[in-house]
Amino acid sequence: MGILPGTPHSCVSLLATGGMRPIGPTEYSSLQVIVRDPNPLEGMTRVTSIHALFDDKWCALSPTYQGRFIANHEPGAHILDENGHVLYSLNYTFTRIRQ
Repeated sequence: MGILPGTPHSCVSLLATGGMRPIGPTEYSSLQVIVRDPNPLEGMTRVTSIHALFDDKWCALSPTYQGRFIANHEPGAHILDENGHVLYSLNYTFTRIRQ
């Protein structure tokens, strides 16, 4: 629902966050990945691995759609949650093309 639970302290959340209006056969949506970890080094390692899975990747969703994830920024910036755990945010635009 857009927030992380109190536990576990190390976790990953995937959030679909809408997107731009469709333009012809192309549709755009957004994906946000939030990573929380009490250890900043382990959190950054996890974020880097997740980023490698999504950034600039094509995929076939069905016989009708193909899509591509593009990162809106590189991993790096983080904030602290109310318990002092590091939160990293990755944001992607997912472009779907109808065939």
